[in-house]
Amino acid sequence: FFSSANQDARLRNSTGFLEYLNSVTGKSIMSTAPFKTDFRKYDVCLTYNDFTKKVKLYVDGIAQGEVIETAALDNQRLIFGGGQDPAFNAKNAEYNELLIYRVPLNDDEVLQLSRGNYMKSGLELYSPLNEINVRKDGEFTSYAPTNSYLKINTSDLSKV
Repeated sequence: FFSSANQDARLRNSTGFLEYLNSVTGKSIMSTAPFKTDFRKYDVCLTYNDFTKKVKLYVDGIAQGEVIETAALDNQRLIFGGGQDPAFNAKNAEYNELLIYRVPLNDDEVLQLSRGNYMKSGLELYSPLNEINVRKDGEFTSYAPTNSYLKINTSDLSKV
């Protein structure tokens, strides 16, 4: 999910369960319920608190587990699938929308998000991922009250 030259932490579905895995620190969180590729919609949320260094994984608004990361996660680049490891292949995945908050979310706030109740406070980026929302320069329109933007890099799509 998050990736940089010195940090590699991702979400993957390689064992029938959703897993947060940091290949640098070796820390991971495994979902408690199976994560199937059965065309069912899942709400997945990964939170990171820079003060406590806590990473929490949620599926459908329910906390799946947490770990303390010793190294700060680099949030400059998000990767959905792809890469050399087939476990990160997202060839048939569909992403409906992307929300990024600049504040840590608590359990109740994540549950509300999974129910479609989006909070405006702390919202850094909100972008429905559909072709109607793509501008001519390749950026997706963000409906958050910030200057943040989302741009899709398709250069690696041929590898997926």
